[in-house]
Amino acid sequence: MTTYKSEKTSLNRVRSCNTESSIHWQVNPYETDNVADVLDRALEMSLDERKLRMNQLKKRERRMDVDAWVRGFLQVSYYVSF
Repeated sequence: MTTYKSEKTSLNRVRSCNTESSIHWQVNPYETDNVADVLDRALEMSLDERKLRMNQLKKRERRMDVDAWVRGFLQVSYYVSF
């Protein structure tokens, strides 16, 4: 199995607003070696880890729906002066 330096192999060109990076791996699609490493890691992931990561993702999606995004956007925009 390939050894990995960290959960985040590289940053995507468009930085994600997601702060829960432990449930996903970000990779620059133009760095083909990193893409291959992340795909290899995903394919070799144990069933228990896949279930854990899927449950974390589902929990985050229930919590961070469009209503939460709008509330956060409006809350931040309140403090921005034009």
